[in-house]
Amino acid sequence: MTKLNLLKEIKVLLATIELLEFFEELARENEAFEEELKEERVYSSYQYTSNDEPLLQAVLKLQEIGNALGSEHKLYKMMFKSVANFLREDIGLDCVLGLGVNKVAGEVVIDVYEELKATEGSHYPSGYDKVLGKPYLIVNENN
Repeated sequence: MTKLNLLKEIKVLLATIELLEFFEELARENEAFEEELKEERVYSSYQYTSNDEPLLQAVLKLQEIGNALGSEHKLYKMMFKSVANFLREDIGLDCVLGLGVNKVAGEVVIDVYEELKATEGSHYPSGYDKVLGKPYLIVNENN
């Protein structure tokens, strides 16, 4: 076998490996997409905004704790639930609320999810649909 033939075979093998890696990546992306399709998303029905400074500071601190501990941490969930319960009582709602901050406007954004009744143990992972421009909660059998 000549050096030229050997180099050609090596190029073919490298191209084959690269192609296999490409298809493996496509398969992983497809699995992630299919998993995303399985989740049920509930989109925010409407929003309230508030420029109440104590509430703004409380939600900012809550976000800080969520970033440090993670949104699935028991302490974070308990604190979030306390703030949400206070707001539900203050606004007169019994549905699930999402909390965020519009730092530019300096206000709290309260997302209202009318489809979901708030219960003692409920906690929903959240996301933001860039296409629709709306926040959502992920509802499945685990929550």
